Amino acid sequence: MKSLYFIVALVFFAACNRIRTEKCLLSDCPIEHCKVQKHLIDTVLVYPQAINVFKDKLLVFEPRNGNAVLSVFSCKDFEYLFSGIGKGHAKSEVVYMYDNYYACTDTSFFILDMNVEKEYLLKNNKVVYVGSTPLIIPDALNQLIRVDDVTYITAGFTNGKGGEHLLYHDGEYTDFGEYPDLSLKNEERAIYNGSISAGMVGKQKFWDFYTYQDLIRSYDLQGNLLLEIVLDDDEKNVTMQNVDDRNLNYYKAKWNSKYIAVLYNAFFSADEFYKLSKDERKRELQLWTWDGELKRRIYFDVPYDIYALSEDNIFYAMNMDKPDVIYTYDLNEK
Repeated sequence: MKSLYFIVALVFFAACNRIRTEKCLLSDCPIEHCKVQKHLIDTVLVYPQAINVFKDKLLVFEPRNGNAVLSVFSCKDFEYLFSGIGKGHAKSEVVYMYDNYYACTDTSFFILDMNVEKEYLLKNNKVVYVGSTPLIIPDALNQLIRVDDVTYITAGFTNGKGGEHLLYHDGEYTDFGEYPDLSLKNEERAIYNGSISAGMVGKQKFWDFYTYQDLIRSYDLQGNLLLEIVLDDDEKNVTMQNVDDRNLNYYKAKWNSKYIAVLYNAFFSADEFYKLSKDERKRELQLWTWDGELKRRIYFDVPYDIYALSEDNIFYAMNMDKPDVIYTYDLNEK
């Protein structure tokens, strides 16, 4: 009888810990071809690297600029308002600002300067420094997302050892998660299992969109794998010129409280994609809900490098080679 109870317990334990897996046939969500609106702006920008939204303002990051690295525009009329955050070693300045990190609250926003998260607010046409949080991890700080005031999620160690992610909480970190492809070794395990992570304060889960695999995953904030979505793209047409070539799937993401907007490639290997001109690259923007539902697939009529998503679902984008134009599209219209 004890053996029977033990077997039943094992089966129950396995069922409770089984990873939920779904299949997503991309062709079930038809491609839309949409036309952006174009807004000319004052040419104060040199080479914008990221664009973000804070309340009714657009924040354009230029971390390679030798002077101010942030320019502020109005979302209403796209008027240039002011610039701020200089380069230097003062606490209010930045040494090296990452262009792929941004978080905000109702009153302030956060950037990443090396391994230090810095908080700023906008007041009286100035960018005002609030405070900073050092993130002490014995490795490169990759794929940082902020999920509450003292909790962050990062990618795993660059040597491929340990878990897929690190949970950094109040100055301490633990690793969690298993890489999808465990056959890879050392640094290749971290590189080719790489993903674009999306998460924000107020959400009890975060999502990984994998760069080199037809896969999307969701974890909760305790490090439990909740869901795997396997992509089935019957229109994919990737040609591999070399045996070491990899499919390039997802390569950039932005989000608000309703959607995750992520760029997807179905036509070129990673090596081919980055050799193409901007006009030759096909940019498919996918809109996913935080519950893992694919809502829209969109091709816009202009090439763009950087983009953002406002809380009221306005898509903003820029072409880094044309820094005098901001593109917009209202995702509420269909």
